[in-house]
Amino acid sequence: MPRTTILSSRAGLKGCLSTAILIIAFLAAVSIAFFVVSAGRDPDSPLARMYRTEADLTALKKALSIYHEEFHAYPPGGPNGLRLATDFMSRKGRYLPGGPPPDAWNRPYTYLPAPEYAANKDAAITNGNDYFAADSYQLYSCGGDGDPGSTDTHAHADNIVSWDESKAWRQVYGASQANWTKSRPH
Repeated sequence: MPRTTILSSRAGLKGCLSTAILIIAFLAAVSIAFFVVSAGRDPDSPLARMYRTEADLTALKKALSIYHEEFHAYPPGGPNGLRLATDFMSRKGRYLPGGPPPDAWNRPYTYLPAPEYAANKDAAITNGNDYFAADSYQLYSCGGDGDPGSTDTHAHADNIVSWDESKAWRQVYGASQANWTKSRPH
């Protein structure tokens, strides 16, 4: 096979992989939205808000990952850094073309790359006074209470975060959903 054919095949494969990544992220968001709707949940219920926020975090994490792969560093912290990551992804396809969405409580996500932790009061700290996600970044929603709970474990419990694969916040929102359901007129 001629060298130009191999190179064009690789370029085509790279384009297909980018498209596949975008399709997977879109399908994940649609799946979560479908689950919320099909479960008969009000879009303002605690679980519906939690699932929306989890879907957003997945999309934002992907944008940060692709940005990091390209530039070998994460964008600067804050909303402008997230905007850089989503805009970079949107150059290859319409990936969050409106920029980073607000969380389900209509507040911006907190985003801090590791080098900025010490200078920012919103950097989340473990009980052992170490930073969460010490080698990468912290990306999270302050959750329903709006309190980042940086050093307060109780206030941190409802935060929906990018680094906790166990998704410990789901217990908080499950209990909130049960209370919310009981308080609703039937």
